[in-house]
Amino acid sequence: IRQNTKMAQLTEQLLGLSRIGQKEYPLETIALDRLLQDQVEEQQISAVQRKLELSASIEPDLCVRGNAEIISAIFSNLLSNAIKYAAEDESGPGIEIHLYGNDDGCHFTISNQLQAGNLDLDRIWEPFYVGESSRNQNLSGTGLGLPIVKKIAEQCGYGINCI
Repeated sequence: IRQNTKMAQLTEQLLGLSRIGQKEYPLETIALDRLLQDQVEEQQISAVQRKLELSASIEPDLCVRGNAEIISAIFSNLLSNAIKYAAEDESGPGIEIHLYGNDDGCHFTISNQLQAGNLDLDRIWEPFYVGESSRNQNLSGTGLGLPIVKKIAEQCGYGINCI
């Protein structure tokens, strides 16, 4: 049953990835700060289970024109990946989230301390890349979340990188 569920999720993610460039997403004014705060709250349980602290600095009343569904998908994927790949060191800084605006537009950053040697940062945007095989398989996904994020970001004209 678990394998069947995993295959169904994989199929849905692959279909979602292929539809990103084909579907029209209506633009609306989005309260970006509230959208991110909702996603942070949804991810809080996963962070607590991994004994990680989420520290968010979110500028209030930050609005943009965009599509809430796809921006939520970006936030959700980036937050869940930060939690999955964070080092399990309780003395570390945990996960730091920042959302702010300036003359250049809106900026979202997320940072965490990575587990030693488990990621090739040059490959994280590749479909199906999930890091070292020795990584905790309970945390492993399909390797499609970040490629979906990148495709959405590129389609919307957003900049995205990992350092």
